Amino acid sequence: MPCSCCCCTCCHNEEDENKGQWDRRDSQYDTLPGQLVVASEESENCIDYLTRAFHIISISLPSICIEALLVLLSFLMFIFGCKYVDECPRQPLLIIYHIIGGGVGLLFTLWLMIRAIRRRRQESGLDDDDDHSVGGHGYTDDSTGKLKDNGIWFMELIALMFLCSWFIIGNYWTWTIYIPDGEMSLQKPLSWCDRTLYMFTLVSFAILYFVILFGFILVISLLIYARFCARSMINE
Repeated sequence: MPCSCCCCTCCHNEEDENKGQWDRRDSQYDTLPGQLVVASEESENCIDYLTRAFHIISISLPSICIEALLVLLSFLMFIFGCKYVDECPRQPLLIIYHIIGGGVGLLFTLWLMIRAIRRRRQESGLDDDDDHSVGGHGYTDDSTGKLKDNGIWFMELIALMFLCSWFIIGNYWTWTIYIPDGEMSLQKPLSWCDRTLYMFTLVSFAILYFVILFGFILVISLLIYARFCARSMINE
């Protein structure tokens, strides 16, 4: 009898240990790098892997937080452009940059954030009001859904290209009048730009530079980590 009890205890301990190992492994695959590893193993080729990885990253919490930051920044750009509409005679195009860039950027980033949140809820099972044509990885299964997705992707690409071009133009308009006079003077009545507006423009550029650099490093690091360094998670 004692031996039998010992054997039962050992078996239970071994089962608990195995269960704990599987739980830890499952929790690893629930993380963003773990999901990228799964996508790497399930992909048929590099293009398929990059497509899956881009979708996983686009609905991740870091991406949603960055999109929320960009929504706020675009909203402030639009507000500043409307508030200081006649306060930058040195470069009046800077006002147009804020109004158009802020308005288009607000709609674009808000759309991306809402879509990412909706897809994240769908894939986590929190949102059952799902389009039945959408597959488990966010891909549509029928030709109509694919055509619709291609149209959305095309419009997003156009909006992204416009915003990138507009950002470059805004940089040119801003840096060509670097540190203008903050108040109007009798000697140069048209050679000034409101200091608050100009400093906000520089701060918004710094934020966008950081977001672009952070996003680039994050995506590259996660892809490299998942593709070449995270295979040890599978072999454990």
